[in-house]
Amino acid sequence: MSEELDTQKNKVNWSPEKVMSISALFVSLISVIALFYQLSLAREENELIRKQQSASVLPHLSLLPTLNSQRSYSMAFINQGVGPAFIKEVEFTVHDATFQRSDLFFNHIRDKIYEADSILISVSTFSFMEGDVIPANEEINIFTVTGQAGVDLFYNYLDSVEWKFSIIYEDVYEARWRLGSENRFPVSISKE
Repeated sequence: MSEELDTQKNKVNWSPEKVMSISALFVSLISVIALFYQLSLAREENELIRKQQSASVLPHLSLLPTLNSQRSYSMAFINQGVGPAFIKEVEFTVHDATFQRSDLFFNHIRDKIYEADSILISVSTFSFMEGDVIPANEEINIFTVTGQAGVDLFYNYLDSVEWKFSIIYEDVYEARWRLGSENRFPVSISKE
């Protein structure tokens, strides 16, 4: 008798309701797994869309010095990217003097050259500072020297002294880059 009770206890009564309940639990478990898989795919897709949008407005600043057969010497910042560059910080340094505007920096250099040589140098300086915006495929000329004597003096002076610059700029999504005299290409930096 006890054996019959043991076999009855071990024997599962598979009624249609139990089969339906277990089937419903199994289908629910598969649905939850599918939901989490779809969520991970959606997250990856959103990340790809964000990267694509960011790349579609990417600025790329470069310093472009130009020497035209000893008649003029100029420097310009050019945005070779596809989006505008919002200038956040500008710093030019020569010896111990630091300037936050390009025109003050180049006027300082012109004055130093005048102290050493009495030749009148024709220098056109342009203000480049924090808050400026350089649109895509545009350039901002920061100075131009004309006349062979002035070009020789200015070019030789810049070549003989240690001068540095550092430009920090952002894109429309506030990603930051630094272009400086120590690196030829902009370097991504974190926003402080």
